[in-house]
Amino acid sequence: MRVLVLASSLRTVGNFSPVLDAMRHRRDDVELAWVPLGSSMHENPGATGISRVHAPPPGKVSQASCGDFWAALERWMRSTRFDVVLMDDMIHWPSRELSAMLANLSPRPASIAFQHGLHQAWNAMNDDFHVDFLLCFGARHVVNFDAWLWPRVLPVGVPKLDRVTPAELVGDHILYVAQSAPTPELMGPLLADIERRTGLPVKIRAHPGHAGLYASLAKKFAFVPQSQDILEQISASSWMLSTHSTAALEGMYLGKPVVLLPSFGLTDFTFFPGVCVDFSAEKVLVALRKHRDDHKGRARFLRQVCGGLRHDATQRSLAVIDRIVAGKGADIHRTLDEHPLNAACVMQAGVSGVAR
Repeated sequence: MRVLVLASSLRTVGNFSPVLDAMRHRRDDVELAWVPLGSSMHENPGATGISRVHAPPPGKVSQASCGDFWAALERWMRSTRFDVVLMDDMIHWPSRELSAMLANLSPRPASIAFQHGLHQAWNAMNDDFHVDFLLCFGARHVVNFDAWLWPRVLPVGVPKLDRVTPAELVGDHILYVAQSAPTPELMGPLLADIERRTGLPVKIRAHPGHAGLYASLAKKFAFVPQSQDILEQISASSWMLSTHSTAALEGMYLGKPVVLLPSFGLTDFTFFPGVCVDFSAEKVLVALRKHRDDHKGRARFLRQVCGGLRHDATQRSLAVIDRIVAGKGADIHRTLDEHPLNAACVMQAGVSGVAR
């Protein structure tokens, strides 16, 4: 199989990198269209493990500046028949640009996008669904789309979680996985109070896209390096605190308690056992106890958002991709045991309707 991967950052392509590794292991030809956005401008695309890379010239990358790159890529795609194009997103401008290009190719490779975070712009994705299929995390995410799109939204899990095994339940600090909000002015006093009440120091992992946001707290709290594997950082912690980060799933797979602070992203964390109701240390510790004690709630949440505590997302993704490339994607949802269109799954997943 010949595969073209569109990626805009190591973080987004990292969610399905085990699929790409498996493809290369079985000797598929995998090439990378690298269009770095935001903080990924200085990342090394070689870290994906893909040797053949198509990329615009170094410098500021924008839709207006990439005309020559897209023209060259289209010439390459016309001379080299790809079977499938995999995208790390469905609504950023590189994915829209590439999808428009594919419409001009004959034969046209299948196009498949991957969900890259638990919190997504679901309305925008629904209104601009320009790929053949979207591989999402779990059954809950299928119903964020209009019902007519459900056969094209396929819950396969999160491939990167296949590599996660439970860590020791000990740790000498609390890890705060930061996002774009809340502000350091709000978080500084909260984190200091948590330290005082627990006797554990807080370490901060800044979000790669907002690396400087918490710089004002550098004199009060230790920061963990963004270059280090987040799984190692979560494993070394006693428990973790965040807002709406997908790292919450990694923490749960590692067996670490996870507390989520109020944020706009909690719309995708319904039924999460460990949501804090305000920005007080007292309520954070209440949420921590809830997450530790609610075994059934943790299992239900994982089942809905990524198929449960399972390690076959890479295998399931590969099977889906192979079937689509073989032209057998018409009823592929029937092969996925937790797809909401399968009647038995609707009750199991707790799906009550379209969340739009």
